[in-house]
Amino acid sequence: MRHLLALPFACIMLAACAAPPGPQVPSFALEPGTSVEAAPGVLLRFEEVEDSRCPPGVHCVWAGRLSCRFSLTRANAAPESLILVPG
Repeated sequence: MRHLLALPFACIMLAACAAPPGPQVPSFALEPGTSVEAAPGVLLRFEEVEDSRCPPGVHCVWAGRLSCRFSLTRANAAPESLILVPG
């Protein structure tokens, strides 16, 4: 009987040892040509989208490419260019 009482207590103790949640990561909705202050002194600008993918229902020789170009500007620094390509 004592073992049955120890099981719920052990479960409660293990649940209390769970890892704390990680830091909150902000999310932004940007369109090409818009900017947001991603962090204090850090400006993120969505520069452009390059989409040369093959349209649905069309047979293409080349599948095409999708990429998004951003610039990241930190206080008193030159902008850095970031290009994201899925896949």
